[in-house]
Amino acid sequence: MGSVEAGSQEFTGFNPEPLLDPKNVSRLSSEWNVPEEDILLIALNASGIKYQNVVNDRGRFVVTLPDGRNYFLAVTISDKPLSPFEHKNDQLYFGGASIAAVTPIQKDTCTDSYWRGSTKHLTLNSNSRSNCKGCSFCGTYSLDNDDDALVNPNALRKKASVLQEDLGHDLSSLKSVDVVTGCFPNEQSLVEHLLMVRDAFSEFGFAGELGYIGSQLRSRDALEKVIASGPFVLHLTVEAFERRRQLMKTAKASLDLDLGRDVLELAKSMGAETSLLYIAGLDSHETMREQFPLYVPMLTRLPQIQTFQAYVPEQIALRRPEAAGIEYFLQTRKIVEDTFPHLSPIAAKNYRSLWYTAYGEQVLPNAEI
Repeated sequence: MGSVEAGSQEFTGFNPEPLLDPKNVSRLSSEWNVPEEDILLIALNASGIKYQNVVNDRGRFVVTLPDGRNYFLAVTISDKPLSPFEHKNDQLYFGGASIAAVTPIQKDTCTDSYWRGSTKHLTLNSNSRSNCKGCSFCGTYSLDNDDDALVNPNALRKKASVLQEDLGHDLSSLKSVDVVTGCFPNEQSLVEHLLMVRDAFSEFGFAGELGYIGSQLRSRDALEKVIASGPFVLHLTVEAFERRRQLMKTAKASLDLDLGRDVLELAKSMGAETSLLYIAGLDSHETMREQFPLYVPMLTRLPQIQTFQAYVPEQIALRRPEAAGIEYFLQTRKIVEDTFPHLSPIAAKNYRSLWYTAYGEQVLPNAEI
């Protein structure tokens, strides 16, 4: 099963149309048993938003729904979004009607760190993520470079000191640091970096969970060293089950699906928390139904399912044709809920989620952003 390539053909030649028609929201909500708010936010994430005369860019803002729930979003901005959403006068419009309040749009950049869940979680792009290239679905290298590599102890200590000043106290309240590294020359360099992050931040009071988001941590010896340093979670970047050699750079695709599951199983057996990152919009539902259940035994946390976003117009050709409609994402949502009913999403860990107010029959809290 490790060489799934069922969708290896390129999907080109179709004309992008809006994912969601305003008159269908209520019907879809009833048919799929999905709250209307979730349908709207999924469509917004998957299709982008119109803002002034911006042709193509990336932006971040907070949306506040009429019931008071608010969410942080990072979306594509275009003068021709794939759904009739518009950011205008502090309001989010859908089909010409205001449906929520929004904050001003901030330009999305590659920065070396940012808070999640208020200031309880930190994402650390310590290896100059803007220099990471090769995966065809990614938009990191098209963003403005606003990050510097934090790859030596002094640079990390300086960063920890800045974060401490930002908080007004030490880092003891920080629950997790998730390291998004780009790629290192080899696994040993990655291990040394993760331990360096742990050591530098611990000098400022951090004793929480260290997370790694990537695919280079693979061997027992490497996992032992990292797990021995303190609480650890492995977020394996699976991304897609099909067309992996076509969509991903060689270094990432070299960890095939079977080997990736072996790594997750090993990490779990050694006491680590485990999850995976996956992009909804690239695979067929048939393949999802085959593959997701294979991960049930080795995951302790729900896979982070992120909606596919076309960072530049040309990337729309990577999307499955059936993902041109919102029901593709609603079906994906149901497949995941049926496969992992014992797990639930963590809002602060995913800004392109398929879940907002509910996961199956479970009502989700409006977590801090």
